[in-house]
Amino acid sequence: MGLSWRNVGGIDKRFWGVLSGMRLLFLTSLLSLTLAACSTPFPRKAEADSSPAARKTAEALLDRSIRAHGNDPYKTARSIAVSFDGEWGAVAKRIQPDLTDPDFRVASREVFDLRSESVWQSHGGPGGTKTVVRTADDVVVT
Repeated sequence: MGLSWRNVGGIDKRFWGVLSGMRLLFLTSLLSLTLAACSTPFPRKAEADSSPAARKTAEALLDRSIRAHGNDPYKTARSIAVSFDGEWGAVAKRIQPDLTDPDFRVASREVFDLRSESVWQSHGGPGGTKTVVRTADDVVVT
């Protein structure tokens, strides 16, 4: 039996035609999706209305909110604290390995001291605990 156009390498020639068609369909679909993604505009920042009327409305809304909550949090608050706990995605680890720092940044607690305008961060993970203190003049990592 030898090789013929119809039987290339033991595989029927029709198979190669179907495979080429599937490859073409896949590449065309991929190209279409890429072009569609490129044509989507980035969201634009809304222009702020800085007119006196808009400012007066914004101040009234803020005052009403402060009264509804019983006090002005900016006068009584000393700090703002936030904590995070979870795992970084594989893509984030590959794109920004220094940011994700998987040995330490699994659980994180951050405190912004409003009076001194400093930030204290504690990051914990399999590698132990890392503390970062940021002030206007310095950043200390321990």
